[in-house]
Amino acid sequence: MPFTLCHAAVAIPMSRDRLLPSALAIGAMSPDFGKFVPVAVPAVLDGLGYQISDLLLGSLLGMAVFVVFQALLKRPLVALAPGWARRRLAGPARGFRWDGRTLGWAALSVFLGAVTHILLDGITHGDVVPWPSTEAVVGGVSRQQVVQDGLSVVLGVAMAVWIVAWMLRAVPVEDEPTVGLPRWWRLPVWSGMALVVGLAVVDAARVPAEAFRLNRWQAEGELVWAKLAMTAVDAAVVLAAAVAVYTVAYTAWQLLAVGLMRRPSPNGSASRPAEQAVPFARGRTVATGPQPRLTGTGPQPHLGMRD
Repeated sequence: MPFTLCHAAVAIPMSRDRLLPSALAIGAMSPDFGKFVPVAVPAVLDGLGYQISDLLLGSLLGMAVFVVFQALLKRPLVALAPGWARRRLAGPARGFRWDGRTLGWAALSVFLGAVTHILLDGITHGDVVPWPSTEAVVGGVSRQQVVQDGLSVVLGVAMAVWIVAWMLRAVPVEDEPTVGLPRWWRLPVWSGMALVVGLAVVDAARVPAEAFRLNRWQAEGELVWAKLAMTAVDAAVVLAAAVAVYTVAYTAWQLLAVGLMRRPSPNGSASRPAEQAVPFARGRTVATGPQPRLTGTGPQPHLGMRD
């Protein structure tokens, strides 16, 4: 199957009208979530076949991840971005509304994204199109594996091009200030994440390729490909864990700093800077100072967080 992250490149072009790109992208990856986090499949889903089961369970997990992304991950991740990217992401990051209609469109977007994942896997596995057979071998690797990994590269490049194009079209705005953090705080965070991911890659590289053998007919090339794929999965899981730790730490620090600034000063008034943002107030940012100003013109692109 194509690499999990690359599935998003197939679903995002569907983002029209009310379909949300972020929900489509999460939905396109969601059928694989159960492979990274063990989830007990209900008996009622298990009896529907693995494709329908993956579709329904993946949609439920994908919607849960989408809610977590909007409520907890979005603002800390935007704050971690470089300045030029942060100013382009700050506007769309404020645009999500927690109402029934928006959540309904988000759920539909997640489901449609999951459908694209199931269809693409069906094609590359030979369930829909029989030509990627496992019998023909190219350089010690099955033709089916070449198709899957080659498609992962193509979709990954397409995803990178889409992100760059979106960033170039985005209208920069003044990003929300961080509270109680020094200017250089992003460098140690990025360095720490790179360190833990690097250690995970080194640890996975120490495992011999022979450990991935499933049967005696597997070629050496297939074992190497399996090892590379598992290394990428390990790195992605460790990166996700590092992001989760960072998000919790960032949110706790911001809430603590805002609480300290609200404590009464000796003269009886609350100590508060002229401009600050109180994060995560019912899913929205409450601005207590001047509102962000557009530094460009034209409509503001969105990342699936439109009103």
